[in-house]
Amino acid sequence: MADQSADRTFEDVLSEHDDWLRNPAQGKRAVLINRDLSKLDLRGANLKDADLTQAEIWRTNLKGCRVDPEILHRMLGCTLP
Repeated sequence: MADQSADRTFEDVLSEHDDWLRNPAQGKRAVLINRDLSKLDLRGANLKDADLTQAEIWRTNLKGCRVDPEILHRMLGCTLP
């Protein structure tokens, strides 16, 4: 992670991101650039506006996850018509 300390857990990052979505003056945006999210259970996580640039999501459970469609398409290597 670019600007997030190594001692924070992934759950901390998600919690702080959720706080940031509610009030940008509080919490912190999730910056998950180049993170390996493979095999994580992200069911129901709110990843709206998270920076997921080139994050690895192989076998990640995204059921019910909130993520911007265009970001998900880029992560999957899809192009929009």
